[in-house]
Amino acid sequence: MQADLANDRSFLPCNRKSRAVLAVLAIAGAKPVSRNLLIDLLWHTRGREQAQASLRQSVHELRSCLAPLQGAGLQSAGDRLTLRIEPNWIDVLFVQTPEFLPRHMLNVFRGPLLGDLAGLSDPFDTWILAERKSLAEKIRHKLERFLAGAPDDETMARIAEAIVSFDTSHEAAWRALASFHIARGNPSAALDVYHRCLTETRTRDGQLAFDVSAVLAQCLPATTLNASELQTIETGSAAPRPQHAFRSESRFAAPWRSAHLAMLPTRALGNATPEFAMCIDWQIQSALCKFEELSCIPVNPARVGEGALVHLAETGFDFMLEACIDRSADQDQFILRLRDLQMKGEIFWSQRICRPSSGATLFDADFATLLAPQIAAEISKYQAIFLEYCPALRRNVRELVLKASRSVQRLDRHSLAEAERLLSEATKRDDRHPALFAWSAYVQLLQLGQGWTSDVEATQRRVGELTDKALSLNPETASVLSIAGHVLAFNQNRLEEGLSLQEQALSRNPYLPSAWLFSGLAHTYAGEHKEAVSRLQRAKQLSPADQQAYFIDMGLSLSHLLDGDTGNALTASMNAIRLNPNFSSSFKVGVSASGYTDQGRGDARMLQRLLVLEPALTVERVLSRSPLTRREDQTRLSDGLRMAGLPR
Repeated sequence: MQADLANDRSFLPCNRKSRAVLAVLAIAGAKPVSRNLLIDLLWHTRGREQAQASLRQSVHELRSCLAPLQGAGLQSAGDRLTLRIEPNWIDVLFVQTPEFLPRHMLNVFRGPLLGDLAGLSDPFDTWILAERKSLAEKIRHKLERFLAGAPDDETMARIAEAIVSFDTSHEAAWRALASFHIARGNPSAALDVYHRCLTETRTRDGQLAFDVSAVLAQCLPATTLNASELQTIETGSAAPRPQHAFRSESRFAAPWRSAHLAMLPTRALGNATPEFAMCIDWQIQSALCKFEELSCIPVNPARVGEGALVHLAETGFDFMLEACIDRSADQDQFILRLRDLQMKGEIFWSQRICRPSSGATLFDADFATLLAPQIAAEISKYQAIFLEYCPALRRNVRELVLKASRSVQRLDRHSLAEAERLLSEATKRDDRHPALFAWSAYVQLLQLGQGWTSDVEATQRRVGELTDKALSLNPETASVLSIAGHVLAFNQNRLEEGLSLQEQALSRNPYLPSAWLFSGLAHTYAGEHKEAVSRLQRAKQLSPADQQAYFIDMGLSLSHLLDGDTGNALTASMNAIRLNPNFSSSFKVGVSASGYTDQGRGDARMLQRLLVLEPALTVERVLSRSPLTRREDQTRLSDGLRMAGLPR
């Protein structure tokens, strides 16, 4: 969302919900908007009085932003608000006028409508989707005329690209893009279009917006490849330059070199068809390409020949993913495994999935979505473990970060100090990469949360400086945005900004467990506990064996506790403690939940362990470090701790 003056100076409010209010008023044009509608869209989970106070605060912020504009402001008549800006230009209204021409498209269509405001609330998300659908229907015929009237193929392709960035359900535009690449003799690019179409047209419930097979059909006639060859077509990515094989320093030679993953075509067995296996490959590739630490490259085994493992290793690949799908009358069986090519093809992870055969494809039920983060997590974990137990030939930035991430998971004083030292060394070698500063801020935040810092205020300032430094370097990766968003929400009293960064992270990689984890925690801090539980459960579903599983369970326990579900809060906190007995937050929530049990005496052993981790801990200190924003949430947490016996 943008709101600019004629001199390009922005007057957009800082608060995301204030921006959402401005968006609703702007799209309404001159029509008044009910205050009750705004409350139902953005503050539906809060009590009426609190919701009205929040709306008044957003209206006050909007009026402050509009004050410098002559002839602009918010008009209030009873319970209705109207945005008055004269003269004005609003893109959503402009595209519905006769003045809207093809030459305007690239400036107007730069992404889905209000994509940066998604995730504020379920009702607001539903409203955004309805507005997108309504606008798309109103101008669909106009856009199709633009496509048909394009003077040349390149203009047509630019128009089609602009259309699908705005309306992913526009079948004609997807087909036009595929046809353009086929006409240019580039079937790989055409298949990439189909690949994007398959991913981007899925609705929130996982269904496709239209039958994308027509787009695939657009790609097939002009290519001489048959179906089985199509599944192994290379995407045009340049193969890595040959490096030394078998565990040389080449694996970490470049400071931020991603792991090169050779992906062999899935073998179709039994009743499985090559086309079915090809669809599975594309689904998994589509999800894996979102992980910046992986470079996933499809490989045609016919081009590798004998000695495949050695050849791939010498070509610069680190790992290989191979899979097979076996369909029978009563069940589908999918098996995949990861090999370390630098260790002569040693298998270090495998997975077997069996499901009753129903005629539907496995990935209809989030199949590939759930596999991709597990594959990425297993590769990262394997790399970190290898670096820990095998001396490296050369210490570089990538290696230092991997070692630091492994130390963070142990969560004891020595390990966090070691992680801080490794990241400090990495920053001296490369002070331009935002991940280093984000990770450094995260490590110090953990030390602060564990109560292991002597100067709390100085540490808070340092955490803020590191996070701002990471954000000033314009991070594009989901993991960095997610970590930065968590730090801002937890420690810097910048919850709205943290929520915004989490949504950006999820838009870049909707399969990243840590993004769902930190997004769920931010919603917990905001008092939106049911939404928080939903997001945390999604994090757990995406990667049940993730190294941060204890963190996810702690978040679930806190959300359940604050939502009044003491039983589930206790269960989740015990799971978190079992997975990582050094994480003091799990004990704090568990102790508080135990204070609400029938006996009301709390869990003495849990309290004793908490005081071993933080000997000087009191209820007051817990609240002083708490990121909870609602008074009632703070009260529920502190009352449980007092009833369980924690000193005041």
